[in-house]
Amino acid sequence: MPNGSAQYAWDATLRRCVLVRTAEDVTADLRDAAIEAADAAAAAGITIHTVTFIQDDAGGDAEPNASLARNGGFAFHTPEPEDLASIL
Repeated sequence: MPNGSAQYAWDATLRRCVLVRTAEDVTADLRDAAIEAADAAAAAGITIHTVTFIQDDAGGDAEPNASLARNGGFAFHTPEPEDLASIL
């Protein structure tokens, strides 16, 4: 699940850490990289299935993860831990 954290760097002039990239920017880059990797795997004939386990999907990660399924792969999402054994 590609989620990034904000990136900070030390600014010697200000003598403190400053924000370099927001968590949203990092996450967007990671999600783009995941799509590129899924596309490359699909082009090589690999089937990709996704399983997303999130008890509180307020961030909406299930849908982007499901979009990574390729070549007839299935996308599963459950908030229930007891469902994982049957999915896997």
